[in-house]
Amino acid sequence: MNFDRAAILREFIAEAHEDLSSMEQALLVLETNTADREAIDLLFRKVHNLKGNATVLDLHELADFCHALEDRLEVWREGSAPTRGLVTAVLAAVDTMRVFVAESSGTSGQTNKGTNAEAVLARIESEVAANSKHRLLETPLSSSPDTGAPNKVKETRAATVRVPIERLDGLLNLAGEITISRGRLKQQLSVGGNTADLLAAHREADDLLLELQDQLMKLRMVSVGPFFGQFSRMVRDLAVAAGKDIALRIEGEDVEIDMTILENLRAPLTHMLRNAIDHGIEAPDLRSGAGKPRQGQIILRASHDAGNILIEIIDDGAGMNRRRILAQAHRRGLAAADALLDESQILRLVLEPGFSTADDVSKLSGRGVGMDVVNQSVDRLRGSLEIESTEGKGTHLTLRLPLTLAIIEGFAVGVGEEIYVMPLDTVVECMELPLTTDDRLHDVVNLRGKPLPYVRLRHLFDTASRRPERENIVIVQQHGFEAGLVVDSLLGEMQTVIKPLGRLFEKQSAFSASTLLGDGRVALVLDIARLLQDTLAQAEARYAAVETNPTH
Repeated sequence: MNFDRAAILREFIAEAHEDLSSMEQALLVLETNTADREAIDLLFRKVHNLKGNATVLDLHELADFCHALEDRLEVWREGSAPTRGLVTAVLAAVDTMRVFVAESSGTSGQTNKGTNAEAVLARIESEVAANSKHRLLETPLSSSPDTGAPNKVKETRAATVRVPIERLDGLLNLAGEITISRGRLKQQLSVGGNTADLLAAHREADDLLLELQDQLMKLRMVSVGPFFGQFSRMVRDLAVAAGKDIALRIEGEDVEIDMTILENLRAPLTHMLRNAIDHGIEAPDLRSGAGKPRQGQIILRASHDAGNILIEIIDDGAGMNRRRILAQAHRRGLAAADALLDESQILRLVLEPGFSTADDVSKLSGRGVGMDVVNQSVDRLRGSLEIESTEGKGTHLTLRLPLTLAIIEGFAVGVGEEIYVMPLDTVVECMELPLTTDDRLHDVVNLRGKPLPYVRLRHLFDTASRRPERENIVIVQQHGFEAGLVVDSLLGEMQTVIKPLGRLFEKQSAFSASTLLGDGRVALVLDIARLLQDTLAQAEARYAAVETNPTH
């Protein structure tokens, strides 16, 4: 793999400026709301991300500064309230990091960065000593007026795409053909053309628009190979620094993915690979003692699956220690001591902010920030994260992501007067719900001798309509689990242009996006994974009962 350091450095500088801007926003929020845990978690994620990227590029002064800053800010994680003096000192640290970043691009002008950095860290340490006397919520900096909407930290992200000139020429020619077709259709309408001519003109315009859409989508699609190749050097250097022998194997280099999604994968992939190097792969002597090859292996793989793209990171290391995960979860109050958690629930505890089972904090990991970054990024991309791990054999992380964030193939359903859309790739089949079923929110139906839990959307969304004479059940599948969504009517397949949700739906986990219908109405796109997770857990008792009595 070729390693274009100049290209990676340009990406690093752009991302670093975005991270530093987000850190400033978080600090300003903390100055007026000392109890904002989201701002504290975001601040740690950004410092941790900047440190990791600086380490990869051998920017040791910046990496060491970030590491020292994390050490000093642990008091906020431990519950101390941010004081104005400490916030001001950390803002000065952000300015210092900007100087380091500028120096990496050769635009800094300062020659005493080291002295300034030491002075900033000394000032922070002095403020930390005073800060430790204040506990969270006991001595707020100031009281913000109650506006009904608390301050929120917005993460900054640039959005640029490089397009070959020949592709732009092709789009320009296509736009010209659409203009001609539009004029022909307008002429037919103005002279009162017959139905056949109007339909022909409409079909021509429709075909051209679909071709334009296809060409625009292709502009956003790039192969993952060059992007994945950038991690080869990182794995090699970090493995050497950790005293380990690790090989990175890349698979599925020709798989194409939306560029916007790919760029948002940089931070989560970095954190997952660093965790695999630091926590997963054992030292050569330990591997030999366990009967393993001295050289550890990490596989970075991309593949397509049912309209989604899968990004997998597989290592043959020590795996996750479930006992240590549970012990840490109990200590932090993330799980009750008598809670009965299955394997999946135990492993997903590592996604909690600040969660770590490491005994010592290293420059690679140990603060419990990395997997939090991964989880946040996957949620933002409307994806899901699956964790499988076998102690002594390794860990398998799978990111399931949409091919694009712009358009999906959808299946529309009616519930009362509203229309909802679900991703077509999650739909298995549709059937009429038996009239004998009770009008419950959750229930179980017998599907060819097997129990199928379902949720009735009319009750879930509190729709003001009576139960129709005929109800339909749409059977959906997510991560190998099937369940049913009961709707009033089936409206069929439709191509869905994704629009973001407004603030009104920020806390509604059942929806992932919105779309405009042909008549101008808005339809909400269902988030199948979260919908099933949040609602069908309540049907488990009835599901278990039907398993023992399938004739129910």
